[in-house]
Amino acid sequence: MKFCPECGSKLRKNAATCKECGKNLKEDKKTEVKKTSKPKERKGLVIASFVIGIVALIFSLLVNILVLPLAILGLVFGIVGKAPRGKKIAGIIMNSIAIVLSIIVLILLLVIFSSIDANAGNYFSNLYNEMFGSNKVEGKWYCKVAYTTYKANDYTLILDFKNNNKFDWKDYRNPSSNYVRGSYSYTTKREESDNSKYYNEVTLRPTEMYLYGRKRTTKVSTVYKMYITRKLSPRKSKMINNITHNTYYCEEK
Repeated sequence: MKFCPECGSKLRKNAATCKECGKNLKEDKKTEVKKTSKPKERKGLVIASFVIGIVALIFSLLVNILVLPLAILGLVFGIVGKAPRGKKIAGIIMNSIAIVLSIIVLILLLVIFSSIDANAGNYFSNLYNEMFGSNKVEGKWYCKVAYTTYKANDYTLILDFKNNNKFDWKDYRNPSSNYVRGSYSYTTKREESDNSKYYNEVTLRPTEMYLYGRKRTTKVSTVYKMYITRKLSPRKSKMINNITHNTYYCEEK
């Protein structure tokens, strides 16, 4: 026997409304379904978190780059989902461990790969510099030779490293008669005498050269070591020619 939740009157079997008060009994059933469906959905998230945690732990030592986002997703499911405390905590713990393991293995792989291949180490250094911009050579540098001191307008040349791998090298006082144009490339390397220091090996490849108003046909590539002082604004650098050892002190403007 069923009774009306509104007035307490007896109800007929499968009655849609209460004859006494007119209460719509179908709306109550829909409300009950909605109320009971949410906990089931939340419980499903916890189960998904538990399964993802197991998979993430198994593969975290192998394909950790792919596992990392999966483990993060499983961690979110475990936090958001609702279920008995034991299952919920198990999913969160397993996914957290998978995330930590994935990060550790990824760092170890990068270190091993860099130690095996010097070029790979340079690639990751360049990638870091591209992301944070602290050691990039791109910019307009006002330079002076080593035997001069830093004074206002005491520059000898302007070196413009453009983002399209082109460069302009101009005499500060006579830029129209003394200049070199061409392309450049650079690689970040570690100083042999001090492993904590890095420098950029910059190669200049001239395509057009005018010295003292005369066009030059000799277009030999020149290599420089470029040491950039970080965490300064404006940035400063020191450039040393690999062959002549001519040194320039530069400031970015």
